[in-house]
Amino acid sequence: MPELEFSSRQEGAIVIISIGGELDAQLEVALHDRIEATVRQAAGSTDGKFSVRLILDLSGVTFLDSSAIRVIINALIGPNRPTKWAVIGGMSGRVERSMGLLGLTDRLPIFATAAQAMDAARLES
Repeated sequence: MPELEFSSRQEGAIVIISIGGELDAQLEVALHDRIEATVRQAAGSTDGKFSVRLILDLSGVTFLDSSAIRVIINALIGPNRPTKWAVIGGMSGRVERSMGLLGLTDRLPIFATAAQAMDAARLES
């Protein structure tokens, strides 16, 4: 079973989650749960989940299947998303190609790098 590479850091109300490795159906629940738990923990140190701004850094992802894409879409724009403001800040070439083939690069909030996403998140404050 592949292992989920997951790290996070928080700067005020901004949470940056860096994800890496091969994301497939075996990791779907773990990915979802880790994102939710990280946002929930961050929200506990602010004034609620909708005050947290989430950046998903996917630059370390080498493969993702439809189940991982579903988790990412739900975290960003799904009706039960964990935050009000969420973006992708950086993607590996493979992820960008996969998202592009599905037409998602035009529909999801995406920044080229996590640093650019951080700048945008700071402006949202």
